[in-house]
Amino acid sequence: DTLILGHIGELSRLTKSDYRSTLLNNAIEKGKNIYCFDNPMPIINNPKYTNIYFPKIDSTHIKKRFGKLYKTDKPILAVIGTNSRQGKFSLQLCLRKKLIEFGYSVGQIGTEPSALLFGFDEIFHCGYNGQVDLDISQTYIAVNDMIWNITQKDVDLIIAGTQSGFLPYNDYNAMMFPTYHQIFFSALQPDAIIVCINPFDDIQFVNRTIKAAEGLSGGKVIGIVCFPIDISDSWQGNFGMKTRISEERENEIKHKYRLHEDIKVYMLDKSDELEELLSECIEYFQQ
Repeated sequence: DTLILGHIGELSRLTKSDYRSTLLNNAIEKGKNIYCFDNPMPIINNPKYTNIYFPKIDSTHIKKRFGKLYKTDKPILAVIGTNSRQGKFSLQLCLRKKLIEFGYSVGQIGTEPSALLFGFDEIFHCGYNGQVDLDISQTYIAVNDMIWNITQKDVDLIIAGTQSGFLPYNDYNAMMFPTYHQIFFSALQPDAIIVCINPFDDIQFVNRTIKAAEGLSGGKVIGIVCFPIDISDSWQGNFGMKTRISEERENEIKHKYRLHEDIKVYMLDKSDELEELLSECIEYFQQ
């Protein structure tokens, strides 16, 4: 009874077919529910149709309380990364699953448009085609409201993840600066932080990310999770063959960060290591 319509703009451009309009209007005609990642309102033929949702947030969602913020007594764990496509969302789902298995009650705030479909409590879609229309102070209030709403559910822990890179790789273009991601993170004020990295990341850049995250939040980075896939070094660049790093390279990365940053590295595809990371989280919050 429901159509989930993801990001199909690029597909429509490549095929020169307006899939979004066709699918939306067919679903409306048949009376189906619609969950849309992008804003569908400019193209649907029936603007009064109510069985439709897309993750937009604007000033109408903001409570007028003169900038005052709630304080939560629930620990907050944030997942950030140096780049996109590092498994940050998968890691959040994995952490929640394991925590629930241990008997903990978990609240979550997602920045992916699909967050609510995976049972998250709140959504702040600030990634690709994000529908956020707030100024800086309103953003702080909106995120703070989400944290407070989850706090009222009497959870044991709140998990939230940011989008794409936390810091820009360079300053050659204004679009490189992930401003909303940093504001969202700063509004979270997490107590503990997990940083996701790539095998090929420069350690100094990762170090800057760690220091920036700890400085903005006052929290502590308690672990690094490495996405274990590397891109073959060829003329194809990012379009080259992707392969799982060798055990030798894996151990080299772990040793390097242990030596320079004294932070343990966990591999995303190893369940025993993620369970170890989870134990590290639980121990940290119990201190």
